[in-house]
Amino acid sequence: MHGLLDRATQLKREKPRPEPMTCEAALKATALAATLLFAHGQTTEQTVAAAERLGRALGVTVKVLPYWGELTVQLDGAPISQIVPAKPLDVDMGRVLAVTTVIDQVCHGTLPAQTAPSALEQAGRLPSASTLRFTCFAAIGAASLGIIFGTLDATSLLLIATSAAIGALIRRWLSGFSNNPLIQPLCAAFIAGVVAAAASRLQLSHAAPLVAFCPCMVLVPGPHILNGAIDLARTRIALGSARLAYAGVIVLLICVGGLFGFTAVGAKLAIAELSPPVPLVIDVIAAGCAVASRPRSACSRMPHAGR
Repeated sequence: MHGLLDRATQLKREKPRPEPMTCEAALKATALAATLLFAHGQTTEQTVAAAERLGRALGVTVKVLPYWGELTVQLDGAPISQIVPAKPLDVDMGRVLAVTTVIDQVCHGTLPAQTAPSALEQAGRLPSASTLRFTCFAAIGAASLGIIFGTLDATSLLLIATSAAIGALIRRWLSGFSNNPLIQPLCAAFIAGVVAAAASRLQLSHAAPLVAFCPCMVLVPGPHILNGAIDLARTRIALGSARLAYAGVIVLLICVGGLFGFTAVGAKLAIAELSPPVPLVIDVIAAGCAVASRPRSACSRMPHAGR
């Protein structure tokens, strides 16, 4: 009798176990994780692997098929799938890290499976870097590139940093008005060309080409080029070609904007003279600053992909 009473008391104290997720709910959560990773700059291979790992942790076996513009998540062994719109136009490693952390927590059992969808949605709504931080990193990255390419003139470096900072502010301002991801690098490169042309006409700097090129190089979409090359190497030909085509259009618009801004002021783009080699210590420090600022200054926040 006492044993039965003790057992009844123990059952009352035990918390009820949460019900397992349904296949549809697990499929939806997996699709959400894959979409957030794919749309914010994660490589395709890592996106697929993370989504499939999350699916196994939620009790389903899924197959992720990435395309440009959409993701298809199929439930293995059942005619159930979910197609979600997703374009890999953005680069936000903060959100990628947050989504990956949620997936790791679910897989390790430290986060209940039932709370995974809400945690993923919260990770996808993380705010991007502040405008001040974004602008500062753009200026630091551009000035660091100027040092790497051989200019130690304070005036030239100040012009490079100012041009990149103005371009970053313009990009953030445009992101609030347009969903077009191509207009931002075009306008920022135009600003760089105008600043360099004005510096050349007013004889403020003898490194006018670097004043024009360094802020434009900050705009180059390195993550998109790298992800596209990786997709081609893994024989995802259609997706890799689309990624590289998108990156190529951005690079073309950067060149057009910079040249148009330079010629609009009436200046001529002359080839820069060879600069003396930069001391190794300064070169290493500048390279470190450029690498540290590159992911934070390359892409402004765009009002798409669930933002």
